[in-house]
Amino acid sequence: MATDEHGAQDNAHPDLGVFAGGVAVVTGGASGIGLALVEKAIASGMHAVIADIEIPAIDEA
Repeated sequence: MATDEHGAQDNAHPDLGVFAGGVAVVTGGASGIGLALVEKAIASGMHAVIADIEIPAIDEA
């Protein structure tokens, strides 16, 4: 878990690096909070599977 300058845990911005190489399956991952989670997971070295009912949005994501 990331910490701030005082050593307190930064729960608002969790470090997903401990899951590097893993797979995140994100429902609703084509937009909004789901897409933000997908982007964070990929930036942390994870693979991501996006599930959503909006097929065109998945293609754009």
